[in-house]
Amino acid sequence: MPWLDRTVNAMLPYLPPPSPSYQPYQSTSLPPPLYQLCVKPVMNGSAVYPNGGDDMVDTVLPYRSAQLRITDDQLTNRQEIMEPGTTWARLTKNKRVTPEDWWQDVREIELELEDPKASYTIGAVCSIRPKSSSQDVERFLKLSDLEAEADKPMTIKELCIDQPVPWSLPRPGLVTTLRTLLTNHLDIRATPKKSFFEWMRRFTQDEREQERLDEFIADPDEIHTYATRPSRTIVETLADFRSTRIPMSHILEVLQPIRRRRFSIASSPEAHPHRVQLLVAMVDYKTNLSIRRQGLCSSWLKTLQEGERVSLSFEDPTLFLPKTPNTPVILIGPGTGVAPMRAFAELRIRQGEGANTILYFGCRSRTQDLFFADDWKEMESKSARVRIAPSRDQPDKVYVQDLIRQDAEVINEWIVDRQCHVYISGSSNSMPKSVRGALAWCISTESGYGLLSSEEATAYVERMFELGGRGAEETW
Repeated sequence: MPWLDRTVNAMLPYLPPPSPSYQPYQSTSLPPPLYQLCVKPVMNGSAVYPNGGDDMVDTVLPYRSAQLRITDDQLTNRQEIMEPGTTWARLTKNKRVTPEDWWQDVREIELELEDPKASYTIGAVCSIRPKSSSQDVERFLKLSDLEAEADKPMTIKELCIDQPVPWSLPRPGLVTTLRTLLTNHLDIRATPKKSFFEWMRRFTQDEREQERLDEFIADPDEIHTYATRPSRTIVETLADFRSTRIPMSHILEVLQPIRRRRFSIASSPEAHPHRVQLLVAMVDYKTNLSIRRQGLCSSWLKTLQEGERVSLSFEDPTLFLPKTPNTPVILIGPGTGVAPMRAFAELRIRQGEGANTILYFGCRSRTQDLFFADDWKEMESKSARVRIAPSRDQPDKVYVQDLIRQDAEVINEWIVDRQCHVYISGSSNSMPKSVRGALAWCISTESGYGLLSSEEATAYVERMFELGGRGAEETW
């Protein structure tokens, strides 16, 4: 904002003087909408457009005579035009792989691609757009006094030629409902940002709420304390500002689209043709205010039943195996970070390179969260070396970096003599730095096997990851 102010002030002296009728723009003024939600009555199985002419589109809907409301189920068979690059898949597996009494619910998700031509490359990322819960949608509609409008057939119309409807929304002319938009497209669980409070300030007529919103807009720390720190949602914010309503005219601009969630793919396409396997940890925690929070995407995935359809897309890999298969590789993936490492290990086994593969997997307990346990046994039977670090199974905690240090002789040989590639995946906290430190220790004189000083070994490992193309991380 300071940059914008300086830029505008730099331009103003070069602009023509304002006309006598010019009125300065007020930040609390409501601008005209960019899009319009047009309610379409339905008669005799066809949409009727009272204004006729320009508003008419060739749409036939499966409604009964004079029906004025439609459900999301009735729209399901009228597949909305997909976003570019997306494809449909059906859920074939949704299995919790941690015990019911374990602190975290982790699930193996498998999706079967419907399009036989759809595919992904090893190491790709799966992008999924979740849905809002019916409870959140109902609460939003009630707080906004929009319950009567929720299930009326509507279309979106562009009002500005240079502001087309984004692909995150249904295409103009395609019949939808407000409930469908709130369920599938608009994020009512998002944490409100400054722009949301600016919109709220334009809508409210209550003096006390105006004062509170002015405080938020003037001081970003107020927004951080109120919204960001406790992960307060838009629905919860509307419940606090009871006199403020988001009008239908601006709802498509005020609410941001539901963003897609990205998951590392845990399967190789060669081992599982036309199937995408994910390892998903349910996000469920309490804020600093002791308010329970659940992740939008993970809680939605948890409710899916086998056979349900999911819209997904694939993003290019960030990790790439060496072009020459017989190049040794070291795979390091604690927790759910083991997902892409498992995909790489599957491909290496199929290439007959098990003997040139070491995998380090960190979990808390062999009996609670040892993901893909059967796969590791099979890979070991095919000469791969799999090292498990169950951190809580013994008095002294053991992590993947500890096992790497235990294997210093092999690590030094593979990194220095055999020029292996190293891959790290998982949490972006201290883990990647600790693993790099362990690798550097193994090739230093401190380990008793390396020939480099500590400084030289650290620089060597950094070059592997940053410049040499022999190391890569995928962390979040």
